[in-house]
Amino acid sequence: MKQLAVLLLSFLSFTQVIKAEEYIIKSQDLPKAAIEFLDTHYTDNKISFAKMDKEILQTTYKVTLVNGVQIEFNKKGEWTSVDAGVDGSVPKTIIPKRILAFVSQNYADFQICEIEYESREYSVELTNGLDLEFNKKGEIKNHK
Repeated sequence: MKQLAVLLLSFLSFTQVIKAEEYIIKSQDLPKAAIEFLDTHYTDNKISFAKMDKEILQTTYKVTLVNGVQIEFNKKGEWTSVDAGVDGSVPKTIIPKRILAFVSQNYADFQICEIEYESREYSVELTNGLDLEFNKKGEIKNHK
């Protein structure tokens, strides 16, 4: 029983050491691809702040623009999530063509206000609150 307690205590101590650390960084410290993405798709918006979230197996970057748009990037600087807020819309230039076509055809009165790419799937939220899921080819999987 004592050994189990020591093992458990050791495990808890170890998990505290490997927890994620988040740092405020300068915008120029973002990966080159992230800077290029921001320069291309958000030319009129300035960065309010940027964070680097460092974990054992991955590093991610989170950028918040002055207008409230939040963008997450992986360690290579590729976007993984764009949240334009309920009143905003994600730039059409970053949305896969099949997803954009599906939304335009089926939900023409609404905009995509959030898009996330994770595990070979896209999750999209429309300005009416509807969540849609697409596979990596941009084919609809699920309406929520």
